[in-house]
Amino acid sequence: MKLHSLHLQNFRGVIDRRVEFPKTGVVVLQGPNEVGKTSMMDALDLLLKEKDGAKKQIVRDAQPVNSDVAPVVTAEITAGRYRFVYKKQWLKAPATELQILQPQPESLTGSAAHDRVTQILTEEVDLDLFEALRVLQGGHAGAQAELRGNSALRAALEMASGTTLRVDDDAENLVAAIEAEYLKYFTARGNPTGAYRDAEKEVETARATVATAQAALEEAETQITKHQRLEAEQAEIAGRFKEASANLKADQAAFDSLAQHTEALTAAQENLKTTEQALSAAETAYRERQTLKELQQQRQTDAEEAAHEHEQAAEQLAGVKQRAAAQQEAIATYEGKRQELRERCAALEDSVANLQRRTQLQRETQRLTEIEAAEKRKAAAEAALVELKVDDDLLERIVKAEGEVRIASTILRDSAAQLTVTGLAAEEISVNGEGVEVGPQEPLKLAISEPVSLAIGQNIRLEATPAQSGAERIQELQKAKSQLSDALAAGGITDVAAARAANTEYRKNLRIKATAESQLDGLLGDEIPADLQARVALLKKQVAQGGPPTSEMDLSASETDETSLAEELSRAHESLAACEEKLAAAQEEGAILREAVASAQIAAARAESKGEAATAELHRANEDLTFAEKQVPTAALDEQLSNARSARDSAHDEVLKRQEKLEAQNPETVEMRLENSQLVVSRLEAEQKQLSEEIARSHGQLELIGSQGRQEALDEALSAYEAAQQAHDRIRRQARAAQLLHETVQRYQQQTWQRYVAPFQDRLTGLGRLVFGPEVYFEVSPNLEILSRTLAGQTVQYAALSTGAQEQIGILSRLACAQLVSNNGGVPVMIDDALGNSDPTRLEGLGAVLTQAGKDAQVIILTCTPERYRAVGSATVVRL
Repeated sequence: MKLHSLHLQNFRGVIDRRVEFPKTGVVVLQGPNEVGKTSMMDALDLLLKEKDGAKKQIVRDAQPVNSDVAPVVTAEITAGRYRFVYKKQWLKAPATELQILQPQPESLTGSAAHDRVTQILTEEVDLDLFEALRVLQGGHAGAQAELRGNSALRAALEMASGTTLRVDDDAENLVAAIEAEYLKYFTARGNPTGAYRDAEKEVETARATVATAQAALEEAETQITKHQRLEAEQAEIAGRFKEASANLKADQAAFDSLAQHTEALTAAQENLKTTEQALSAAETAYRERQTLKELQQQRQTDAEEAAHEHEQAAEQLAGVKQRAAAQQEAIATYEGKRQELRERCAALEDSVANLQRRTQLQRETQRLTEIEAAEKRKAAAEAALVELKVDDDLLERIVKAEGEVRIASTILRDSAAQLTVTGLAAEEISVNGEGVEVGPQEPLKLAISEPVSLAIGQNIRLEATPAQSGAERIQELQKAKSQLSDALAAGGITDVAAARAANTEYRKNLRIKATAESQLDGLLGDEIPADLQARVALLKKQVAQGGPPTSEMDLSASETDETSLAEELSRAHESLAACEEKLAAAQEEGAILREAVASAQIAAARAESKGEAATAELHRANEDLTFAEKQVPTAALDEQLSNARSARDSAHDEVLKRQEKLEAQNPETVEMRLENSQLVVSRLEAEQKQLSEEIARSHGQLELIGSQGRQEALDEALSAYEAAQQAHDRIRRQARAAQLLHETVQRYQQQTWQRYVAPFQDRLTGLGRLVFGPEVYFEVSPNLEILSRTLAGQTVQYAALSTGAQEQIGILSRLACAQLVSNNGGVPVMIDDALGNSDPTRLEGLGAVLTQAGKDAQVIILTCTPERYRAVGSATVVRL
């Protein structure tokens, strides 16, 4: 099938478009979005499938929006041996027209035409292949074409491979019978099924039953062994219990003997405790008497030291008071000197200030005079500027208007007709009512830019009227003159020369004003004249009140000099500073001495108080010691202490003797042996009870096992397992035979299929090398489905490839198929808006692929991004 032309009228957004297609090669239909590229493919589908009377939504959608017109599609097509022109119109005045051009001319309309095209396409075109070789806009980029079962492709592959897949009925029945026999024993995935699977399950069940019976029999034997072990252990524990009871009796007797020694030791320890308490009381009374004696000695020493400290503090206080009085006299002397210097500095400061005010008055008066002069110059310039109106802008306007007048006059003069009147003899003529004399040497030249009236003698009158364009130029000249007149009037002047002179005077006064303003800014700064005038008046008043400058208390001519006064004031300040520094040092020393006097007074008072307190404490200590001696003399305390120590030593010796006797009995061992013997007897009693219970339970289980016949059950299970194994072996031999026959037939068919798909695989690989490189290889299934791509030794399943790679391989498979069927029922490859996921390198390779495929097949590409297909060397570009 070949598409030669396609003509759309009123189809969606397409008003009228006709596209011609070459028999082979690549055609790129390019245009922006919504220009109607996809509509071209949809229109062809509608023409081939839908009758003119169809009212389906797909037909109604073909009508342009808001337009009551009929969609019309016309195509010229070659299908096998037929070439025809086919036209349909839907919705309004439906119609179908068919003109068959080859092999024999025919003309049909209506349903007959539709049925005839359907018959031709069914007989001559593999319509499934036509659908498969399309790449639709919005579809899955990596979706593979459904190629298996296409009659044209099948015929091309059989021819290219020399292989036929057609077999007779007997062969097909044999293959079906082999398949059926194989499926009796195996699933399609090769797993056991049916009787074969049931036999395997029976073997497994019988094997499990044997294992269960064997485990039950082993359990019975284990239980018998356990019962015998429990009885032997019970006899052993009974003997051990008898021995443990005897040991307990002996350990209890040893423990009772140990208790007597423990009671004797306890009594000795109580006696020792009593003697220690008596010794402690005697030692306490002795220590208290010694403490009273030591305290009396310490109080005597403290009283003597306090009296000495008081004497020293009194002497130190007298010395500090004497130094403080002398320092106070020095401070008074420095204060008098400071007062004299302060009065002298104040008088000198007044004189210096008065001289400074006189100098400042002179400076400010001069500054005020200069400000007044600058203000006068500024006021005069401002008054002149009010009168002078020709500033730079107005001068520029006047000059520009004068230029426009000259330009308009020149254009009018040069473009107007020229009238020359020459008298052969001197003669007077009239021009617009005015007399003018003309002669051979004085001709009259007039530019006819406005109506001119000439009177020659009494009988001749000439009227000259300018052309229409001349009137327009006259108006332009009048307009320019009017603008110039307005500009001169605005400046109050009569001509351009006066304007320039007035502007010069204007600029001069403008400079005078700017200079005066600059001087005023420099003289005033941030002040205003009123502030300066007020300051001058204040300075005059202060100078008048201050009188002439003075120095010291008398006046002289030299003392009126500001520099001498300043030097004298500086010396006075230096003397004052030195005096104040000495006064500050004296005051600081005086403060220190005052603090020393206060500290000495406090120290003397504290020493006196401390002496009095020490004397009182000594008196109390003497009284306490005298009273204690009267109660119990020191000698009696010494005797009590000696007796208490002897009694304590005797009690201590008795305790040691009792401890040695107790330790000889090894009390800890006796107690631990008794405790352990008690625990052993208790544990053996519990074990005897527990073993009796376990033996009873074991005896019951043995009676139950004896009644179950476990050996007989094992024998029956072994017999059943042997029978199941024999049945399984028989079915397995049958299954293996069916499997071998099935695999042999499948291997032969697989080899046949491999030869069948080899041409497609070779063509696909050849095209793929232009895109992916020379090391690419594609694995293709018998269904012509691409399973994987191998590149540089690395194999990747098709589903795991990137979207761009899947899209590229999808285009390659369609082009490979189109090449194979191009000579036998080929169809166009139609690609709508593809390769959006391909990089520039891959696009360049795909351009070569499309060029190669276009040599044998018809490839139609619709795109809004034509740069994707710039690398297609032989493409025919149609811009929509």
